[in-house]
Amino acid sequence: MKKAITLTLALIMLLAVVFVGPKTETKADTAWPTRPVNVTVAASAGGATDIIVRKYAEKFQEVTGQPMVITNVSGAAAYVAIKGMEPDGYNFGTMSTAFLTYKHQGKVDFSWDEAYEPTALFGVSGMLGFVVRADSEFQTINDLVNYAKAHPGDLTVGNGSGTPFYWQLAFQKATETDLYTVHLGDTNELNVALLGYQVDIIVSRYTAVKAYLESGDFKMLCFATENRSTVAPEVPTCKEMGVDFTFSPEIVALVAPLGAPAEALDTLNQIIYDLQQDPEFAAELANMGQEIPDRQYTVADLKEFTAKAEEEIMAVVELAEN
Repeated sequence: MKKAITLTLALIMLLAVVFVGPKTETKADTAWPTRPVNVTVAASAGGATDIIVRKYAEKFQEVTGQPMVITNVSGAAAYVAIKGMEPDGYNFGTMSTAFLTYKHQGKVDFSWDEAYEPTALFGVSGMLGFVVRADSEFQTINDLVNYAKAHPGDLTVGNGSGTPFYWQLAFQKATETDLYTVHLGDTNELNVALLGYQVDIIVSRYTAVKAYLESGDFKMLCFATENRSTVAPEVPTCKEMGVDFTFSPEIVALVAPLGAPAEALDTLNQIIYDLQQDPEFAAELANMGQEIPDRQYTVADLKEFTAKAEEEIMAVVELAEN
């Protein structure tokens, strides 16, 4: 009798395997992400970068069901923190163009390729350039170049530091012009100086002067991009105006600590790109003055893109120091 019961139980278990099958992991069980994703934003809360990242975080949770937990850390400390995170595919940080000069400036002792795996582009913007008053005699970039060549050092340019100043130096090198720079503080100071006829021109980001452009007080002469911006299509490129000048756009990228698993990087890259293809979401970003990449930059593409931007910016940094 005991042998019969044992045989019966064995038969039941065999049938269960045949008809039900062994337990297998589903895609939902194994697909990344299976838990919250941490993102350290290298900027203060409430700033432009922070707002953009949080916009993406909202959409990320809608799509994946997992939250992006945002932590704000300003300055070089953020980049040091990101470098020291566990490279498990759930820890990321943001990296802007400005970081590409940090090692050279002595703010950190490592470069991006010694610490990070570039993962995805949150934003990219080439909307930076010369801005004049609407009543300026320089109505095109050609007017400005021609005058600058004829009157070396005569034009005063209001500028800040970092990328805008490097942009100006690269422009001067490309066009063989000499401009006199007045170093000012924040965006508001630049706008006031131009409105008050204290300078002839300023170098500014489109978003910083957008209200003045719309009111008719200012005019933006050109962007140093290959193609016109989809956010500000009314602004021509320098090249189409006959001035052969381009400059690497500013970026806000997601990076992971070196050694993070490729599966997580590639999946996150695809998720971010897919979000950017949503017309409603793209329109929200455009209303903020934020451009999206013109194509998908894979992890490999982004590494190449970052290396090129670093090379271009460092060449201008050396020019500024000399």
